[in-house]
Amino acid sequence: EYEEYYLVQIPLPGFSKEDVEISLISDNINIKAKKPEAYKETDKRVNKEASRSPEVFFMGNFLNMWNKDIDFDVSLPSDVNLGSITPKLTHGLLKIKVDKKPPKNIDIDE
Repeated sequence: EYEEYYLVQIPLPGFSKEDVEISLISDNINIKAKKPEAYKETDKRVNKEASRSPEVFFMGNFLNMWNKDIDFDVSLPSDVNLGSITPKLTHGLLKIKVDKKPPKNIDIDE
């Protein structure tokens, strides 16, 4: 959290911006990312080889953590400007910047 905005950072190694879909549902940002078929084929090959070698088994389990499709929500605080959501995906790191609403002064009647 910064003075004028919030910054959400999500690691998405191996995903390109074409693989990621971001939507706003109520006060939540929904993030869906689907791995390309090429990654899934590599994953199948690693899993097949894993049955023959403990080293490959370990590597296959490690890769499986990142080779799955993703679908989750990020709840936003009440003081955000929902029209100012700016996502950026660079080197496998998704950064979503959301500006805060400026405080509104309320005059007191006499």
